[in-house]
Amino acid sequence: MFEKRLRIFIGLSLLMLAVCVGRLAQMQFVNRSAVERAIRTLKDEWSRSSQFTTVRGKILDRKGRVLALDEPRFYLHISYRLSSILDERVRRAAREATNPAKDETPEALQSRLDEVNIVLDKCTAFNMSRADMEKRLGELNDRMWNLRSFVAWVRGEPDPNLLTEYGGRVNSIPLSRAMEDFAGRFSDESQRLQAVRAIDDLRELNASIALLELYEDDDVFAAQVEFLGVSGVEILPQADRNYPYGPVACHVIGWVGPAKNPAYRELFADEPLASYLEDDVCGRDGTEYVCEAILRGRRGGVTYDIDKNVISRTPPQFGGDVGLTLDIELQKTIEEMLVDPNVNPLSKNDSAAVVLDVPTGDVLVLASQPRFDLNHVLEEYPKIYDYNNTSPQLWRSRAMNTPYPPGSVAKPLILVAGLEAGAIRADDVIPCPAAPAPPGWPNCLIWLRHRTGHGELNNARNALKGSCN
Repeated sequence: MFEKRLRIFIGLSLLMLAVCVGRLAQMQFVNRSAVERAIRTLKDEWSRSSQFTTVRGKILDRKGRVLALDEPRFYLHISYRLSSILDERVRRAAREATNPAKDETPEALQSRLDEVNIVLDKCTAFNMSRADMEKRLGELNDRMWNLRSFVAWVRGEPDPNLLTEYGGRVNSIPLSRAMEDFAGRFSDESQRLQAVRAIDDLRELNASIALLELYEDDDVFAAQVEFLGVSGVEILPQADRNYPYGPVACHVIGWVGPAKNPAYRELFADEPLASYLEDDVCGRDGTEYVCEAILRGRRGGVTYDIDKNVISRTPPQFGGDVGLTLDIELQKTIEEMLVDPNVNPLSKNDSAAVVLDVPTGDVLVLASQPRFDLNHVLEEYPKIYDYNNTSPQLWRSRAMNTPYPPGSVAKPLILVAGLEAGAIRADDVIPCPAAPAPPGWPNCLIWLRHRTGHGELNNARNALKGSCN
């Protein structure tokens, strides 16, 4: 009886072994390609893409001197996935969850909180206070929580009347109105927390914030060593726009700023590697704006599979350089002369000056006063772009954006025409008495304003010098 049972057990074991071996053989030899394709598909679904930042081209003067360029700076970034544990709303939603994830148990939450606190303590060694870091991370957490709350509201059942009020454009509805409707549908705050907690599939949740800048090479190296292997902490380069000549030719060169306006984003909407990301900048004025399509670079990128193997890599493409006809040193000299009271008696007034190369028509100088420093536009933005006219409108280029009557510019042309026609000779005396002009003749401006004249100007050259009509 025992031997019979033993034979049955051995037979069943061999049968199960044969099934396993057969299935293994099928996977290895018969259906291997299909299994490999399934594995590749799974890896692709879990792949991660990382895109590099774009590098803008340079702006140069006629002699190749650099007027604007991107300079690399290094920042310590902390991801929202890591910083979110500092948000009490996130911790509370995890504590009250019916089915918490593995990283949402009380022990896991405390471990994550301890990890972030250790990171922030270490960051204080790089000359940034703990309070400032917590403020920056709080701004990131608030922005992401608001985004998740808005999406939770959209994915629920928004009030159709509210949608109708804004023409069905969900993104046009203010956050405050959306949250009022959200609270109306979920009067229990705990329910709202769980609805927001469920929003965990947004691409933006993988965003990070530049917590602090690493100014010295030693700091970059120290940070790389200190945070090696810490998930959610990265040392990333960022190209910052630098203007070596500061305020010189500021109205011509222009500046860059955040690409927040939807109109800016439409420019490269069909080019994934050139389209604007959340923290990208674009030209906002002057040459930076006019030549954006040339200066804008194309970002590179690398895609990894679930095993961190490189699937694809795209090298970055630097933006093209733009050359101007300006002579920046001559421009600097002219601008200094405009504000020098020893040279210009009206130095405190708004002014402009243009210098042309007559044979070629090249613009060598396009100066305007007052001016502003291109390296500090973002800090001085309210002062520069004061549209209430409480400041002297620093943004306005007096040489390009303000219409002026031609005035004395036309006088040499009229004089040349008179000389060529023989109506006057170069040594003819041209009187300008303190009296109105004869009928049919234009009055001199000095007579119209002050009821006086220039007197006997002697000849045509002196008439031009005295700006006499």
